[in-house]
Amino acid sequence: MRTSLWNGRRMVRPRVHQLVAAAFLGPAPLGTEVRHKDGKRSNNTPANLEHGTSSENSLDAVRHGTHNMSRKTHCKRGHEFTPENTSRFELATGSIARRCKQCQNETAKRYRARKTENRKVRAA
Repeated sequence: MRTSLWNGRRMVRPRVHQLVAAAFLGPAPLGTEVRHKDGKRSNNTPANLEHGTSSENSLDAVRHGTHNMSRKTHCKRGHEFTPENTSRFELATGSIARRCKQCQNETAKRYRARKTENRKVRAA
């Protein structure tokens, strides 16, 4: 939910939770944003808001089940993300990501077949 405010020169459109946090929590420290503790974007009560980093906000979304990627139940090729078919790994940013093992195996199989074919072509 957004509001429209006029600052004398131009219109600014802060979200309601940002206004509530500014009024009741004080100004946001540099490099932080407003987080919803319960994950419900419509709950803009001061008790439900706190300042935090973007990373903390993303981790909140995963924990609350509102993060787009964490809600996915199947990979882009249609394989189900089950514990047996899912590998988890750490990105350079420190975030944890997941991969479909079946897709990984199929990609590795195609790669090995290409390498074998290239060796045969070079040998001939």
